[in-house]
Amino acid sequence: MSKWETPLADRMRPADLSGIAGQEHLLAEDAPLARTLASGRVPNCILYGPPGVGKTSIARLMASVTGRDFLEINAVSANVAALRALVSEAARLRSVSGKTPVAFVDEIYHFNKQQQNALLPSVEKGELVLMGTTTENPWFEINKTLLSRLVVYELRPLSVEDLVLLMERAVADRERGLGDLELSAPSETLTEIALGSGGDARQALTRLELAALAVAAGGGSVIDPETVRRSAPRTLQRYDRDQDDHYRIISALIKSMRGSDPDAAVYWLARLVAGGE
Repeated sequence: MSKWETPLADRMRPADLSGIAGQEHLLAEDAPLARTLASGRVPNCILYGPPGVGKTSIARLMASVTGRDFLEINAVSANVAALRALVSEAARLRSVSGKTPVAFVDEIYHFNKQQQNALLPSVEKGELVLMGTTTENPWFEINKTLLSRLVVYELRPLSVEDLVLLMERAVADRERGLGDLELSAPSETLTEIALGSGGDARQALTRLELAALAVAAGGGSVIDPETVRRSAPRTLQRYDRDQDDHYRIISALIKSMRGSDPDAAVYWLARLVAGGE
């Protein structure tokens, strides 16, 4: 299968933790999580953060760098029977390798109470290392009994600089990225993509790929801002009317009004309106 059939964001997943963009508060050499991994241990944990910040990549690499088997299940489609099969497979792998495997549950907040409770005995006995990801606040969405056995690591939206670095790698990489197209991307183009991606690496790489393919199809050699605007015209405004973003932006609006900052107040009000309020 041609590599072009796989989205650029998936092709460019990092091969080791040093390739993760951002998240220095977790993965810098002296950060607690980095030290834990360096010791060969993986905690039962939740990786909590918005889309496109590296949750799944970090989860896979946490298992890889500690030499553990990685079992993956999606909370949207899994039922209790699938969870029991996962627990059984974890026990088998543990008996073979001598290491507790990682059981990765993507979007774990979709599990109901019964499904979450099905994992609890195995977590308590150390039969598997439970690792879940969620874009929703785990203190509201995860069973408190299960959550008390887990460490919550919060991942942050990527900075413009982080996103530009990722896109520069993608443009240059011939094996996994866009290097075969022999295109150049000025810094102003990459910065514009980054500013319109809301801290989401997947969004940035998707917009970059669309623009690159459009340029290549037209026989061009430079990914320019105008092509980016035509290929993916709408910029991403991160907002959720029913979750944390709603309250954060409301709070920012109130604080800017109390602080007599009209420019900030207009900005946060515009974010609310753009989000559908």
